[in-house]
Amino acid sequence: MIEQIKIEIKNLLEEYYKNNGFEVSIVVETPKDPKLGDISVPMFTVVKVLRKPMPQIVEEALNIIKNADLPIKDVKSVGAYINLFVDKELLSEKIILKCLNDGSNYGNSNMGVGKNVTLDYSSPNIAKSFSIGHLRSTMIGNSIKLILKKCGYNTFAINYLGDWGTQFGKMIVAYKKWGNKEVIMNDPISELTKLYVKFHEEAEKDKSLEDEAREAFRQMLL
Repeated sequence: MIEQIKIEIKNLLEEYYKNNGFEVSIVVETPKDPKLGDISVPMFTVVKVLRKPMPQIVEEALNIIKNADLPIKDVKSVGAYINLFVDKELLSEKIILKCLNDGSNYGNSNMGVGKNVTLDYSSPNIAKSFSIGHLRSTMIGNSIKLILKKCGYNTFAINYLGDWGTQFGKMIVAYKKWGNKEVIMNDPISELTKLYVKFHEEAEKDKSLEDEAREAFRQMLL
């Protein structure tokens, strides 16, 4: 919302000078020291164009800003700078009212209309246990997608379930040879992981197990 106030101040001053025959690009920034204010407007560019004394230009701009309908609590000038202190209470009230009025349309923007964005989520290896990292990156990806959609972008989310291959054939072979359904149902992830490890241990001694696994996986694709 403060960024919107900055834009309004910039447009307000530029329009004023344009109506008086001057093309001026107004800079509106955030002071490095918060004690100086929430918004700062340096007037150096205006002096170069209008060629008037700095105090006169600052006073003129101060009056324009003060007469505008903006949630500004206090306005101070320091040299060539106009420093503005935002009325946080009034600003909060305006934001809440806008949220209530706009409902689910609050924050909508058309900045991304006609543009496409592809987002890659966690893309977990489904042959292994999931971790908090998968949840984190998926939630971040989905949040970015929702923000971009609010800005008008066409979003395409990808969450590729990787490593779809022979390891599933290995798991089938391991289950058939050494698996116990009751034990697995009590602790599926842990027990299936143990079976997967056991398959590789046994395959070191019996290479034919690899062929069985490939065949089991081939059967899954039929």
